[in-house]
Amino acid sequence: MSSTLIIRMSLGSWSSLRPPKGSARKPGYDARRRKRLVMSLPLHVRPFDARHAEKEDVGEVVDFTSEGLYFTTSLLHYAPGMQLIVTFPYGEKAPVQRKFTGSVVRVEHRWLGCRGIAVSLSSDAA
Repeated sequence: MSSTLIIRMSLGSWSSLRPPKGSARKPGYDARRRKRLVMSLPLHVRPFDARHAEKEDVGEVVDFTSEGLYFTTSLLHYAPGMQLIVTFPYGEKAPVQRKFTGSVVRVEHRWLGCRGIAVSLSSDAA
């Protein structure tokens, strides 16, 4: 959450969380085209650009679809438009590991020292 939203919440001002008057959307409306699968699985992420290959990361998937995924990490180097190679699921216990290419579409500040990263996956596996 942004610090502004946290401050507003602590002061009791919830206007930013309410839909605009006359809005046809129901509470809890989700504009995504596909239903998300919510589960906690490890993934391995590294930049597609070989010049930044040392910035490998092991994060945790929060939810995913066939078109993208959302994961949490403590690393700060992600930016919208960044191209990635994603191995998901990842780890010794994963029966099958697939590699995907994708690009960062959103970076969210979640809690102290944590980021949420939304990735759009390419249709071709890496």
